[in-house]
Amino acid sequence: MVSTMPSIGVSTGLKLTILITCCVFCETWLKPHIDDRFCEISGFNVRHDRTYSSRGDGIAFNIKQNLNSKIVLKSGDDSIVEYLAVEISGNNIKCVVMCVYNPNRCYCLDYVFSALDEVSVAYENIILCGDFNVVLVVNDVRATQLRDSYNSISN
Repeated sequence: MVSTMPSIGVSTGLKLTILITCCVFCETWLKPHIDDRFCEISGFNVRHDRTYSSRGDGIAFNIKQNLNSKIVLKSGDDSIVEYLAVEISGNNIKCVVMCVYNPNRCYCLDYVFSALDEVSVAYENIILCGDFNVVLVVNDVRATQLRDSYNSISN
């Protein structure tokens, strides 16, 4: 029996059916000589925005082809922390998915949350994900700062 919920359902043959709308990847290392087809998933469109600097990192989205998408927010070319926010819409539903890559031993998320705060005025539904390189179960300054930043925009 397959669940009627629009998320995950399990059939009697122990097959797992996952209805995915968007896959987000951090640290893609996409370069100009690498074709988007390298990271394509059948039935999905690739969205990314890279400055193609000499460093790695990078964020890419694979978004289901039957949905509309547009980039609404991105980090600057000289930014240490990379972020990319994509509006995804279809079937009278609209949300923003924002992915952040914060390099290890770095904490420069203040301007990320400031930018997210500005965008949040226009969108009711925002999904924030990524690699923040912060251990939330440790009670240190970085974890506290991340929690405080998140709480400041979620109220």
